[in-house]
Amino acid sequence: MTKGKQIKQLIQEGKDNTYILSKVDTTLNSIRWYRSQMKSDKIINKVLKHKFDQGTVPLILKIKEVRDKFWKPFLEEFGVLPETRFDLKGGTAGQVRYTTKFFLSSNMRMTKAICLRFNLQLAKDNLTDFLARTVPHELAHILANARNMKTTRKVPPHGLEWRKACKDLGMAIHRITRCHDYEVPKTSRKSVPTECEYCHKKMYVSPAKAERMRQDKYYHTNCMGFFEVLD
Repeated sequence: MTKGKQIKQLIQEGKDNTYILSKVDTTLNSIRWYRSQMKSDKIINKVLKHKFDQGTVPLILKIKEVRDKFWKPFLEEFGVLPETRFDLKGGTAGQVRYTTKFFLSSNMRMTKAICLRFNLQLAKDNLTDFLARTVPHELAHILANARNMKTTRKVPPHGLEWRKACKDLGMAIHRITRCHDYEVPKTSRKSVPTECEYCHKKMYVSPAKAERMRQDKYYHTNCMGFFEVLD
């Protein structure tokens, strides 16, 4: 029996981490990873089948499988990945949400990923490229910030640290790009037109942002005019 199967069996029997470490030659991070995997599988079996249609569950499992494959070399050093959600809509393919703590006495900041999010519609329409580009793209954000968790400056979202993380994850050079080029379905792109009163530049924003622009002024930094919502 492999180590993985032994760990899973002991977890199913309700054994704690200390007992598993005494029985299996493994590490605490590995046990935590198997616990998170088994917990995720239970959630998918019990919850996601009710939330998503039947054809979406295999897609979620595939994304999670590729995600874990990319992250496996970094599991021992940086631990398990944060929670993964599949609730993004519109033109955003992937996203990492962070929490930042500041230490005023040492002039340092600690940035930690708390949630990894993916767009299932874009994944379904562009599966091959999504798994090879978008999934490691978001993991590279987590890796870059984990490597520079305590620093006096903010790590640029798509700077040198992120590009190095992409290469270390095994991404092909031509896939290391800031934005995707997927075709976004028109049904998922809801936008409201706005126009600068001074230079007449048009910009399309989300309905939520358009509502905020109706209540407050949004300045155009190029000409210092402000945008008005075109109803």
